[in-house]
Amino acid sequence: MDNKPVKQSKMQEYSLTSASSIMNLSNELAKFIKDKKLCMNIQGKEYVLVEAWTFAGMSMGLCPVVTDLINESNSDEVKYRAVVELLNIHTNTVVGRGFAVCSNKEKGKKFFDEYAIASMAQTRATGKAYRLPLGFLMKAAGYEATPAEEMDFQSNTAEAPKQETPKQAAPPTPEPATDKQKELIVTLIQSHVFTDEEQAAVLDQVEGYSKTGAAKVIEKITKTMNERKAAEKEEAQAA
Repeated sequence: MDNKPVKQSKMQEYSLTSASSIMNLSNELAKFIKDKKLCMNIQGKEYVLVEAWTFAGMSMGLCPVVTDLINESNSDEVKYRAVVELLNIHTNTVVGRGFAVCSNKEKGKKFFDEYAIASMAQTRATGKAYRLPLGFLMKAAGYEATPAEEMDFQSNTAEAPKQETPKQAAPPTPEPATDKQKELIVTLIQSHVFTDEEQAAVLDQVEGYSKTGAAKVIEKITKTMNERKAAEKEEAQAA
C-alpha cells in the first residue's frame, strides 16, 4: 500500500504591485464569475456578487472581518448597520473598511427575518470594503466596479407607493377575410407551381385570415405564381 502523503493544493496568490499578476487574476476572476454564475444583470449592466469579490480579495491575501454589527431597529423597523474591515493576512494590517445598512423597509424585504436583515448588512459592508481597492480589477475582468448587493440597496431604499396604471382600451378585433378573398386564395394556391407543403400551409390557415392579412397573402401568392410561371417559360424557350 502506498503511504505517500497526499500533496495539498494551495490557493494561488496574486500581487497588486505586479501588472502581469493583476491581469492574470482578472482573467481567472472573469472565468470564475462566469462558471459559478456570480453576476446579476441590472439595467443592462453586469454586477458581481460578494462571493466573487471575496474570491478576488482572498487571492491577494485580503480577508474580510466583521468588526461591528449594530442593531438600529425600533418598533416599526428591523434595521442593522455593519462595519467590515479588510485585513492583509501577510502583514496583519487593515487596508480597507466598508459600512452598510439593511432594513425591512426596503422593497422586497418586508417579510425578511431579523437574522436575514443582519446578514445582508454584513454582505453589503463586505462588498463596499472590497470595492475601493479592487474596483479596477473587476473592471479589468469585464464587470461593473460596484457590488451587486450595493445596487440592490440603491434601487430598493425607497419603496414608492404603487400607482394604478390606467387601463388601456383593448385593440379592436381585426375584420375577418371575406368569402370572396378566401375563395381567391384557395384558387390561386392550387396552381401547379406550388408544392404540396406550400398549399397545405396556406389552406390550413385560410379560415383564420383577417381582411388585411388575406389581402397580403393574395398579393404574395400572385407575385410568387407569376415569377415561377415566368421562370418555367424561360426554361421552355431555352430547351
